[in-house]
Amino acid sequence: MTHFIASAETLIIGRGRVATQLIQFFESRNFPYSNWSRSSQQDLLSLFSKAKRVLLPISDKSISEFIDQHQTHLAGKLLVHFSAAHRDHRALGFHPLGSFTLDQKVDFSKVYFQGIHPESLFREALPMFANPYTQLSEADMQLYHALCVYGGNFSAILWKSFFEKMQHMGVPREALHSYVQNITANVLANPEKAVTGPLVRGDQATIEKNLKALEHEPKLHAIYESFVRNR
Repeated sequence: MTHFIASAETLIIGRGRVATQLIQFFESRNFPYSNWSRSSQQDLLSLFSKAKRVLLPISDKSISEFIDQHQTHLAGKLLVHFSAAHRDHRALGFHPLGSFTLDQKVDFSKVYFQGIHPESLFREALPMFANPYTQLSEADMQLYHALCVYGGNFSAILWKSFFEKMQHMGVPREALHSYVQNITANVLANPEKAVTGPLVRGDQATIEKNLKALEHEPKLHAIYESFVRNR
């Protein structure tokens, strides 16, 4: 594999959540880069000619499509994507363990990376990152990503419903923030003992009252009931 140095010109494809955070990281470190997205006015072929490394922080289905469309111009360049689930032998994949939005800036220097490739390959491909890295097997990598969705995205969906319903009833947002911070602190301190409430106490009477209160919220009722069944 060709050795790529941190100062080599890097082309970042896309302008989504991960791409935006990567761009902010590159700018904060004064690393040379260029960026192209579908809304860009820049000439992509010209950017290809200058780049040694092409980063593909784009949707899973778009990774191979992009490589297929531009494979002639990508020949000899280092290609890196950031998907945990997608595989394409033409590109290396390293997944940043984080939740990326356009509203909150992420300190990319503190993000943990996971991948199926050896750490030496991660260091050579992305020398601008001194981040911790864990190599996983292919099977574990797929499970890892499923758990990321399970633990991160599904919990965010629950919190979204929590905020919507509570604020509709008039509970102050500050009170809700305090509650989320309390729950998060408990999980970080001891995830095995962070769960409290009627499910832990085995308080069936309270559980039945909760389920009755959710009768007109069928989705929330089903979620609550599934947790009761699988506690």
